[in-house]
Amino acid sequence: MERFTLHHKLIRYNPETRELAIKNWGKENLPKGGKPVMDCLYSELKEVDDTSLIHYVSEAIQKSEIRSLYESFCGQEEECNQDENEPYVDSESKAFDETFTYRDTMRGQKEKENKKEKQQQQKAVTIQT
Repeated sequence: MERFTLHHKLIRYNPETRELAIKNWGKENLPKGGKPVMDCLYSELKEVDDTSLIHYVSEAIQKSEIRSLYESFCGQEEECNQDENEPYVDSESKAFDETFTYRDTMRGQKEKENKKEKQQQQKAVTIQT
């Protein structure tokens, strides 16, 4: 997280609201619009607590109608314009944030384990009967 936030400056993270903004997301994912896309964006943008992250993503959006939707959620300019040198990373404490726990499991591994347990339980039931 620190590398992408401080070194590459591609993301911003707000640890208080636990929200993440990817700088070029709008540029890469919103080349076209339309009513369904606009409705989906509207419903998602309503849920964002930190409006400075909305402004951060809107800077890269090229289509004006989508960009104006993002900016309508931004509200006050003072609230939206965040200093580039303040990407929400706590520079005082170099300790690892407890909210970011490293998980050693692979994708789907827990489902496979649960499936194996169910199969073993079914075998045990059939053996008992």
